[in-house]
Amino acid sequence: MNTLVKIFRKNNSKGSNHVMADIRQSSFRNDSKTTERRGYFSRAGWRPKEQIIIRNRFRWLKRTVFGIIAVLFLLVGGYSAYLWVHRYEVVDSISEIFGGLRSAGSELTKLETDGVSESLAKINSNIEILRGLTKYLTGTPFLKQVPDAFSKVKELVARVDSINKGLVEVKDNGVKLFFKDSGGRLLEILRTTEGDLVAIRSIAADLYETISRLNKGSILEGIGPEYLSFSASIDRVNAGLTALIALLERPGEVHFAVAFENPSEIRPSGGFNGSYADLVLENGEISKIGVDDIYHPDLFTKVKVVPPIQLQTITPGWGARDANWFFDFRTSAMQLMDFLESSDIYRGQGVRFDGVVAINVRVMEDILRIIGDISLPQYKLVLNSSNFLREVQEEVEAGQDKKPGQNPKKILSVITPIIIERLQNLTDIQKEEVLGLLGKRLANKDIKLYFHDNTLESIVLQYGVTGDVFQPPAGWNGDYLAVVNANIAGGKSDAFISQSIELISVIGLSGEVKNTLAVKRTHGGGKQKESWYRATNQNYLKVFTLPNVRLADAKGGGTKVITPKVDYKKGGYAVDADLDAVEKTLQEIPEFKLQRYEESGKSVFATWINVAAGQSKTLELNYQNPRKLVLSDGLKYSFVLDKQSGVESAFKYSIEAPDGFIWIESESAVFTYYSASLPSRLVLELTLRSADI
Repeated sequence: MNTLVKIFRKNNSKGSNHVMADIRQSSFRNDSKTTERRGYFSRAGWRPKEQIIIRNRFRWLKRTVFGIIAVLFLLVGGYSAYLWVHRYEVVDSISEIFGGLRSAGSELTKLETDGVSESLAKINSNIEILRGLTKYLTGTPFLKQVPDAFSKVKELVARVDSINKGLVEVKDNGVKLFFKDSGGRLLEILRTTEGDLVAIRSIAADLYETISRLNKGSILEGIGPEYLSFSASIDRVNAGLTALIALLERPGEVHFAVAFENPSEIRPSGGFNGSYADLVLENGEISKIGVDDIYHPDLFTKVKVVPPIQLQTITPGWGARDANWFFDFRTSAMQLMDFLESSDIYRGQGVRFDGVVAINVRVMEDILRIIGDISLPQYKLVLNSSNFLREVQEEVEAGQDKKPGQNPKKILSVITPIIIERLQNLTDIQKEEVLGLLGKRLANKDIKLYFHDNTLESIVLQYGVTGDVFQPPAGWNGDYLAVVNANIAGGKSDAFISQSIELISVIGLSGEVKNTLAVKRTHGGGKQKESWYRATNQNYLKVFTLPNVRLADAKGGGTKVITPKVDYKKGGYAVDADLDAVEKTLQEIPEFKLQRYEESGKSVFATWINVAAGQSKTLELNYQNPRKLVLSDGLKYSFVLDKQSGVESAFKYSIEAPDGFIWIESESAVFTYYSASLPSRLVLELTLRSADI
């Protein structure tokens, strides 16, 4: 208003008071504004052009400002409405991308290459959906980082796809990649994968930083912990891959011992190592496989070692043939490597073994089921999945090669190249079947791995294929069990032994856990024609429990008089450190015909259970766990059972909650579990709940 007044005064000094009066008057008379202005202009006899111009400009400015505001309102409102309508689509797409990456990673570890491809395709589809939803919205704080995130995710997907293609090639070419004349292609794939993993780690770090700049809403919920876990996994796997490449690229020969375990004659970490193979790699490829009788390297060793006490009735010294005495496969594997390297067969050449692969007869039966029968005219045999164990056992025990100076296990060296050739020429369906059986047998503890390299060993440990003994973490509440057998001079009778295990646990009001264990063994080989199947099953049975348990009662155990074949002190026999550490803890419990000692961080109760053909025997133990539970609503309780490799047992477990509590998992005071066949490690997670809630 003051601006208008100044203009009027400039253009017409006369009657300026009237102008000012009328302007003031019109400014308070909104109901007749137009009429009053027209009357004033006609009375004054002049039209102030400058006033019209200024008022027109003012109206235009108002219309412009209101127009801009209206447009902005529509844009912001429409933009907000667009975001509101599509917000769930944005969140869902981002969540599905991360879910797809998780799925792809999981499928990669299981070698499910088709599933990886499907997951990556879904990720790319969700990226395109997000592009469409956000291409006009990237100016907002919430979405301004989206284009950068898109490019990183696309690059991440490309790297995962590269790894997947390498796996596809390994699956398609199968065994061929592991043998000479493959041009070192396996190493090339491993190096490419190593580079992809390094890139994925870097991209993931950049992507996480980019995403962290987005709004800290539901999209980021849970991504932080997953990212840290993902990064740690990538670092661990890449370290293992780097170590594997270094091992395969190492100049000269790389040796692995392959132990062929026979569960018909069970030993603590698996079947008796009657035969083995020296698998040699050069430049990442298998150059030769030498199959031999395990007794052969023992014949050429000058090292004399005191054997485990229980073996001293059948052998004067300890050797490679009895190396798998420890339940912990890693300890047994190291023992086998030491014995082999001490033999002149390998010591003279400076051979050092970098690991052990243990395979039992079940794996061979599965392979024959896939590749078909093997005809051996020289032995007048046709081997298949049904008769493999029996026919090979017959040939080894009483066949044409069972002669002085001959290798009774020669039949294994005859069939090995035939099996390898068949594996190199599998159909696509057969390749999938082989991968499936390998996964199944690894999970069943029929295949076990040990690497001398600590990094590689830590990787396979994560996959649960090392045959290790469970070690509870700090603050753990629970119970542990392992039933371990050792056939000592019992022939091949374990082929016809059936074993059942039952554990009943009761938790008292003060938190004490009392256990009643029953292990029943039945010998069903009485009608077999072969004497080694009808032999009395002489079995040294060991029960692994939590450390420091208190034994209350036991029955069913037996004793055996051990008479060493030699005087070990006079004979200059060395004492093995690992074995000595266990046997130093041995305590006799004569009233229960038991022995007690410490092994692998566990208390072990051991006794002789000798079962004649057609008979059954049961060992019963009553014991209380050392530590009382602090009872509370929501208490987590775990039960862990480690299976013995090569032994199939039926298992029944029941645990009774203390008065006033129930188990959430069974919705009752008693939780019961039963399985006719155990996994390599059974883990049951339970939760106490107050019955009053």
